[in-house]
Amino acid sequence: MHCQDVIGLCSDYLDGLLPLPEHHLVAAHLGECADCRLVYEDVRRLVQASSTLPIIEPQDRLWKDLQRRLTEEIEPRFLGSRSSLGNRSLSLWRLVRLRPILASLALVGVCVLARSVAWKPDTVAVNGQQSKQPLILDAEPSLPGVDPAHRREERSFRVDKRASVDLSNIGGHIKVTVWARREIRVVTTGSSRKAWASLRQQGDLIQIEGQGSSLDFDISVPENTDLEMRSVRGDMLMIGPAGKVSCRTTSGAIHVEGARGQVSAGTVSGRVEIRDCQGDALQVESVSGRITVSGAQGLFDGRSVSGDIGLTRSRCTGLVVHTKSGGITFEGAIGQGASCSLKSHSGSIEMILPADSSFTVKADTFSGKISTTFSLTGLEGTRTELSARRDLHARHGDGRSSVELKTFSGKISLMKQ
Repeated sequence: MHCQDVIGLCSDYLDGLLPLPEHHLVAAHLGECADCRLVYEDVRRLVQASSTLPIIEPQDRLWKDLQRRLTEEIEPRFLGSRSSLGNRSLSLWRLVRLRPILASLALVGVCVLARSVAWKPDTVAVNGQQSKQPLILDAEPSLPGVDPAHRREERSFRVDKRASVDLSNIGGHIKVTVWARREIRVVTTGSSRKAWASLRQQGDLIQIEGQGSSLDFDISVPENTDLEMRSVRGDMLMIGPAGKVSCRTTSGAIHVEGARGQVSAGTVSGRVEIRDCQGDALQVESVSGRITVSGAQGLFDGRSVSGDIGLTRSRCTGLVVHTKSGGITFEGAIGQGASCSLKSHSGSIEMILPADSSFTVKADTFSGKISTTFSLTGLEGTRTELSARRDLHARHGDGRSSVELKTFSGKISLMKQ
């Protein structure tokens, strides 16, 4: 999608009026294009500021001026031909004279209708059937003292096999937890009068689409459920899933804990925190947010532009950590035969491994320094001295695993635990 297309869609994107595929394209473009993000922020601030403006009622003289202009501009045309048109022309003229009054009554009617009935979608599919009761969080409270801006709605879906949840939201927090039931429960809370959600079940797939300025989702799922979560703003919390997990947000934070399947998480400016995940693959991306991982196992792939990336208490069978200007820290163990690549352009790199680790290391820095507490042996069989070195190719133990450490201006530290 081109910049001019995204700029033209900013208003509908902000109001949540775009179809889901087009919404995702705009969100992805805004996450990558700084210029379009500036335009979007200007539109958002303008809409926010205009919503606080007072409503100005039209003065009585406005209708009088409108009636006078209609009389001056239209009456001569009809009077000149009244004799030939007869009674039909006279009736039409009377109708024209009534236009200001009819227009006023119509405007009042529209205002009253808009004030009492908020816009709602026609239908929404629930359990594969079209329902005339969509999940609307815009109705007036039925009980005294209930804030209509914080309405709570709950829906449940029965699933038999391995289920999937696909959720797309504009703003608001998303929380997913695991329970023992073979059903998926979706609890939605709206913090805006113009917030609503559509839910559709197709077999064991639950599709959820949130619209409006802010919707919070609290979802309970069977542990082997696959999760596909997307949001523009708002935090995400995933606890205990065993299926595949994919989380994408523009400005919100992502927290995944206790996952046992593949995990993929990405954010533009929010932070990412992964705890005690034991899946076979973990992929995390960020533009400026910090990435923090603890207790991870398996393959890890982490990439960032300016955010720091840190791993602690982790045991990786493969490790790729790349960032442009952020720092990199790894404290944990690497499996035998593992391939590890830690690269940063201007950030420093620190790798802390058990004393009995076996690896071959290639380290390189242009203007930084290399330091280590390991007793390394050069490939020629001599002890490598690091007092003034900015590049290193050596091994520790039998050198079964490979470690590549590279930075342009940062320092490199390879330490024992």
